[in-house]
Amino acid sequence: MSSTCSPSHADAGLSSLLAHHVDRTQYEMLPPEAISAAKSLILDTVSTAWAGAEAVGIDSAYHALASAQGYSVANCAPPCRIWGRPAHAPVLDAAFINSASAAALDFDALHLDAVMHSSIMTLPALVAVSQQHQLGGKALLTAIVLADDLNCRLGVSAQGHNGWFFTSVFGIFGTAAASAKLLGCNQAEITHALGIALFQTGGTQQAMLEKSLAKRFMAAFAARNGLFSAMLAKSGITGPTMPFEGKFGLSNLYQECDPDTVLRQLGLRYENCAIHIKKYPCCGCSHAVIEATLSLMKKHNIKADDVASAQVDISEFMNRMIGGEFDQNAKDPQVMAQFNAKYAVACALLRGQFKLEDLDPKRVLDPRIRDITRRVKIKIDPNNHGELAPATLTFGLRSGRAVSERIDSFPGSTCATISRSVLESKADDCFRQGFSPLSKAQIDGLVEKIDNIEAVGNMADFFTEL
Repeated sequence: MSSTCSPSHADAGLSSLLAHHVDRTQYEMLPPEAISAAKSLILDTVSTAWAGAEAVGIDSAYHALASAQGYSVANCAPPCRIWGRPAHAPVLDAAFINSASAAALDFDALHLDAVMHSSIMTLPALVAVSQQHQLGGKALLTAIVLADDLNCRLGVSAQGHNGWFFTSVFGIFGTAAASAKLLGCNQAEITHALGIALFQTGGTQQAMLEKSLAKRFMAAFAARNGLFSAMLAKSGITGPTMPFEGKFGLSNLYQECDPDTVLRQLGLRYENCAIHIKKYPCCGCSHAVIEATLSLMKKHNIKADDVASAQVDISEFMNRMIGGEFDQNAKDPQVMAQFNAKYAVACALLRGQFKLEDLDPKRVLDPRIRDITRRVKIKIDPNNHGELAPATLTFGLRSGRAVSERIDSFPGSTCATISRSVLESKADDCFRQGFSPLSKAQIDGLVEKIDNIEAVGNMADFFTEL
């Protein structure tokens, strides 16, 4: 049981305890490292969404929503800004589109133990509601910390992994609870928001298996529906009060969760500090493969033409996500590339990198890439039970030698350990993309505003100069 639960809550269920925690926690109670991590996630998430705004499928979704709701770029007034394009949208649509944009390039932050992309749901929803209701930066930061912590705790507590997409299945709940807090809900209403969210949770790995564009929208549904759940609760709609532990609740019907894990050090340790900032714009399962490729190239001065064959040894879970064939005729080559170990090896080997530009369909379908992918074999290691690592890469060289590299952990740094220069360099690259690329002066100004976001009195004005 959480060490922060009051005695009067000693016999309460998981749902009630979490609602109580969200309700009672104030900005002044948060540790500095959690606030700092939240700022890093704001910069990382907004910047990746900025670049993702022009990714395949996002523009179509924006115009579908605009058509259905009867607004356009020209006639939709502030305050809810669409990131990466000079446009605004109603609060729920802004949460949806910004979330999809943040997810589109698979460059978004990841909690390794939870296998969770929390910030692409929490930030779009919480920024949108903060703009709509003209809330300040301290309230937003508090909500972000609480939402990401709750989502990641649920993900870490999961017992097994049976095909649900943890990001959306769990992420709707932290989004709902924190949105409810921003809307001024009390503990009972926060509990109802969690209960209403239960009826809207979902998302499976089938989209990844089929490499479909729908993968980009699973988190967006959770962002929008989490916020909508809070809005319904605030308006007086009641939900079940045991959405997690109830007979037909999340743990019993969707994915078993360990309540003790969820509650361990609640209010003392915040999981947003453990979220990793991605180095490469692709599925996290490919990162160790890319790292192994680049390492072998550097250690042995290897070029693409030197490699006669390659074997990638990964876990069954990783194979499920990235082990498919490289499909030259894929309907969505960008998505295919993001979830394909063979492309990861080929791209890194041919170009010495894996960057945003390498997701361009023309670069994905480069005949030289196809030639390399034909030399790559994927093998499942029955003794490897990892989800993001380890990965072992073996090159058979034309000289007759074989060289191998094993990467045992996910490359990159957490919000708590990443260097400022690395974070800002990634953000700078992303902010120069999208339908509304930013100048150096605009980027510097936005970074400074994020660094001092606790001093912002009205989030509605946050993006006015962009």
